[in-house]
Amino acid sequence: MHLIPAHGDAGFYGARVPFLIFRPSLLNIASLGNPAEIVALFESVMGTADTNLQMWDAMAVLLACAEDKDAATEAVGYYGVMGWQEGEMPLEHVLHLARHMLLHGVVGDVEIKTPAASNTPMQEFKASQFVALAVAHLGMSTTDAWGMSMTALVDALNAKFPQVQNPKKNEPGGSAPTMVEHDEAMAWFDEIDRSRKNGK
Repeated sequence: MHLIPAHGDAGFYGARVPFLIFRPSLLNIASLGNPAEIVALFESVMGTADTNLQMWDAMAVLLACAEDKDAATEAVGYYGVMGWQEGEMPLEHVLHLARHMLLHGVVGDVEIKTPAASNTPMQEFKASQFVALAVAHLGMSTTDAWGMSMTALVDALNAKFPQVQNPKKNEPGGSAPTMVEHDEAMAWFDEIDRSRKNGK
């Protein structure tokens, strides 16, 4: 399959691994655990604590998002009977790439056009609900929807349902009517006023 960097796809080249694609699809992200576990893993990988657990979680993300799981162990590393076996990818790259996968797979790396309804942190990431959203509103097959990243899904929804936004809304007077709206309102008031006078 081809890489789509704008949707979060990434590639890795190495000596033992000539080419490996990592794809943050909803299906791959859902394979990381139950909805609450995915949020906990997101917090671990995105956090600042430099711990072994954070690195393990980052490796789990990459192994889940790799198109070729066998090649992924060569690239990322694995724990076997001989203990920890390092992969070709430097550990700092593992963490950086895992964060990239989670950004595109869980949050979506897109501009939010309207403010969020709530600032409450997400407790669960239910990938199946986003798949149902894509099927219902974008007319996609379930298979295609599971193959999307969150970035791709939000981009598609923004394209289908564009938000009309006033860029000056948050500025003083930004909620004031435009001159056209003012003139229309005044014309309506004049008409009502004339109707009242004629009625008397």
